[in-house]
Amino acid sequence: MSVGAARAVAGVGGNVMSMMIPGGGLLGAAGSAAGVFAIFAVCGFCLRWCFAKCRQCWKGFDVRAFCGIDRLFLAWGIDKHPGFFIMITVHSAKDFRNTSLLGKANLYVVMEAKYESCKTMVNKNAKWEETRRLAVPQGCSHVKLSLMDRKSGPRSDSLIGSVQWSVDKHFFKQADKFLNVRKEHKLHAKDGSVAGQISLTFRKVDGTVDDSDVDEDPLLEGLDPDLHPALYGEVLNVMGDEVLRNLQGSRKVKLLASVLQGRLERRKSTRSLRGGGAEVFAAVCQLLPRGSSDSEPDIEDLKRKAQEKGWAKDYVPKKWYWCLWESRKEFEKDPEDPDVMISVLSITSVHRDTAQSNYFSFKYKNSDGKSIEERYRTIRRDREVWGDGLELLRLECRLLKKSENDKLAYWRSRPVGEQMDAWKAELRLRGYSDEEI
Repeated sequence: MSVGAARAVAGVGGNVMSMMIPGGGLLGAAGSAAGVFAIFAVCGFCLRWCFAKCRQCWKGFDVRAFCGIDRLFLAWGIDKHPGFFIMITVHSAKDFRNTSLLGKANLYVVMEAKYESCKTMVNKNAKWEETRRLAVPQGCSHVKLSLMDRKSGPRSDSLIGSVQWSVDKHFFKQADKFLNVRKEHKLHAKDGSVAGQISLTFRKVDGTVDDSDVDEDPLLEGLDPDLHPALYGEVLNVMGDEVLRNLQGSRKVKLLASVLQGRLERRKSTRSLRGGGAEVFAAVCQLLPRGSSDSEPDIEDLKRKAQEKGWAKDYVPKKWYWCLWESRKEFEKDPEDPDVMISVLSITSVHRDTAQSNYFSFKYKNSDGKSIEERYRTIRRDREVWGDGLELLRLECRLLKKSENDKLAYWRSRPVGEQMDAWKAELRLRGYSDEEI
């Protein structure tokens, strides 16, 4: 190629480059400089995005995830404990150094354990009563909690205060003092000063993180610790040291009834938050059917109806009711005489208030077939315990009722001779002789 041809090609290349740069060839040197800065800005944005993604991937990377490495680290003493799960109930926060936060800030809580995390819903009054399940991976040295203020728009959320706990010290060495107890914990700002206090309850869940993929029978049939963490923690508390698995039927209903007891504020069915409600003590009880909470059960009439359905002569079946008393004292004084009683079988649906995190309601049909709504505000308890518990309870009661009806229908369809043989066998089991029978 001749020198002239090379210069022509270079000139064309320069013109093309000047056209590629915004403003190049049009506004001269100023346009070229602006184009260069624009390219640098785009490259900087791309690099920042790549670094953020790499940091995120590195944060979730753990060499223990490779086959056998976690067990080797335990055997060599590098890690003291295998991974495990904890249930954290966030009750409330108070004593803010910045008093303007309460009622104005959009507060939420973030719990972190290495690369695992979970958070509560946003709340303005700093009262959550929410339970979350958090996996603590093997090799995690501490669990951290941060109280955040959610900002609108492009501004990032601001940290109000944080607190952290040593895994080895608090969850193992001092577990008897730290776990299963509601405690106040101080929140510290970035400068180390006390920013407020937060009330929490920690519970440790049986099993390790490695066992999470293994099919294990639930505590109650249909109770998933990931979907119902608050109710799961309450069921563990009721069971105590004797943890049972896969409870169903009447045993499941009785355990749920033990959980569904506590103080509530009974509100009007209207969605307006104006005006206060009446504080009551709610419990699920198995009682004799009656016309209303003010009337006494007619035993003879109940026996007659039971016999017509195929039950034994003097048998009176009880039913499960949602009951209300003025206080716990009144409940303990006479648990079979509530002020309000609603059949669990009549409950048609359970709802959570989308605007208020501590409100729930349910609808039921009265004796006239009219749909009525009962609305409550929770008191120092996660509303999901009430919501999930009532939902599981009403479904299980319906299954029991259907099973009971199927058994009675089958029994009535049997020949008289077969029924007599069954009754004789039952009486022999109760200790009666053939002569007495």
